[in-house]
Amino acid sequence: MLLALPITVITSPAVQHLEFKGQEMVVAVFEVMQADPARLLPREELAKYDAVGGDLRVICDVVAAMTDTHLLKTYERVLPAHGIGVRPPLTFAAASAPVQLSKKLDNWTGWA
Repeated sequence: MLLALPITVITSPAVQHLEFKGQEMVVAVFEVMQADPARLLPREELAKYDAVGGDLRVICDVVAAMTDTHLLKTYERVLPAHGIGVRPPLTFAAASAPVQLSKKLDNWTGWA
């Protein structure tokens, strides 16, 4: 017999705020690593990245494999001035068309 339990915990604003903050951290760490993989990827992962011609899935795998604690420490290390949850999103100039992630931040205009 299945019981219908309310899902108020998962949908509560407090939990949703934490979920959003976690998603922001994952995206931020990915963006920073893909901007300069030679400096920021672990050596073994950089070798894989180079071997597959710079496939961004390697960076996805690195970030996906991080524990919450490792992600938090990496986030604070690579974006120290902004702290958790206060980093504005990256903005790109001339975004008339959808902007895809690129290996270079040539069009990066800084923090919004």
